[in-house]
Amino acid sequence: MGVTIPFVREMAFTYGEVTQVSPLVRRIVARNPSLFTLHGTNTYLVGRGPVAVVDPGPLLEEHQAALRRAIGGDTVSHVLVTHRHLDHSQAARALAEQTGAVLAAGLCRVTQAPPAGLEEGVDRDFAPDLVLAADDAVEGPGWRLVAVPTPGHTSDHLCFALPQEGVLFTGDHVMGWSTSVVIPPDGHMRAYVSSLRLLQARADRILRPTHGPEITDPAPYLAALVAHREEREAQILAALSAGEASVPGIVRMVYAAVDRRLHVAAGLSVLAHLRALVGEGRVACEGEPGLGSVYRPGRRAISTPARARPDTRAVKGIEAFWAEFAAATGVAAPYETGAFAETSPALATELALLVRDGPKRATTGVWAEYQAEGEPLPEPGAYWVVLDGQGDPVCIVRTTRVELRRFGDVDERFAWDEGEGDRSLAYWREAHIGYLASVGIAVDDDTLVVLEWFELVWPPADTAVPA
Repeated sequence: MGVTIPFVREMAFTYGEVTQVSPLVRRIVARNPSLFTLHGTNTYLVGRGPVAVVDPGPLLEEHQAALRRAIGGDTVSHVLVTHRHLDHSQAARALAEQTGAVLAAGLCRVTQAPPAGLEEGVDRDFAPDLVLAADDAVEGPGWRLVAVPTPGHTSDHLCFALPQEGVLFTGDHVMGWSTSVVIPPDGHMRAYVSSLRLLQARADRILRPTHGPEITDPAPYLAALVAHREEREAQILAALSAGEASVPGIVRMVYAAVDRRLHVAAGLSVLAHLRALVGEGRVACEGEPGLGSVYRPGRRAISTPARARPDTRAVKGIEAFWAEFAAATGVAAPYETGAFAETSPALATELALLVRDGPKRATTGVWAEYQAEGEPLPEPGAYWVVLDGQGDPVCIVRTTRVELRRFGDVDERFAWDEGEGDRSLAYWREAHIGYLASVGIAVDDDTLVVLEWFELVWPPADTAVPA
């Protein structure tokens, strides 16, 4: 039996009327129903004088008039957009100009519009006043909205947390009535599933999507979405093993029970899975993966652990090193061990010392290698004993943040935090492409990488030995 997602499609509303859905949140539904929007776009107003507006929606006069009535004499401080699809963002600039609000959204990385036949087009003219990153916040009297990057449906997708009510506005990332379409190249399947797992690690009480009803029990719903994607991927691999070689053929087999009007969108989600599988070496095709490509089962990519493991001779030294840290700090927690750059002892030592004595506070791994090894991603709060090229402990770090991004989306800020060379993005790209090529891993701008930030917790800064 397949995965069952507990969809909820019923929602009480009237077009053009404001519904008070919680003490801080009001909702207006736009009259743009479709196969991709259910009843239409939910626009949310948060707070009272000043207010924030989340996803102003399409340029429909009826909807915009209802929004103006709801705002009344209140000041609008911010217009927030979850992502640049027209059913979310088209009216945003006009509203910001009318009210004097700051227009805020995630960083745009759109490379091409979705194919014809899909309802939601890319708003290519959209340009926010403020670009939000993780944990950036806007606030007003009694409310605060915090940006939660959730790439996958699109590369710029943000959710917005309202901690005062335990609410997360999820845009199109999570909807209660349907799964989300992932449209490559701007949409990325591995990033999408990783973003679902990010929400699983949160403790939001209610999810409020931009289409359809709220989700009042997030944990089982998110688990079902993740399991559904895993099941779809297994079905795609099974279809390839059965001889299907094209996206349309896979769609006919895997989505046989789905409304044929949705098969174009289903094909794009299949393509998103295939692009990820090709990148991991589990599926093969000639040239760049596309809707017209011919696919076949592949071989698993060459596997290189994200962190090299110590040999047995070093274990006792590592245990003593950790025991010293634990005794001095009172930390009683599990820990991992590992070295950077497993194929080069000299580089592993250099990087370990750069953590202990220098500016290195981040590292990069390749998502496909975690997958190939069956390794879980690092988690914030986890401890790691960093080893040198001989397997001896050098320092201890604690992971503070983990993100999945495309290689081409890594920015100057992260390159600076990784602390290598001149700390420029150009150096970061050249160094990582060269090193990964030396261990048999080819990367391009679409390769999904794991970005991990950490803090040095041992030895204390005043006792570190200069390199």
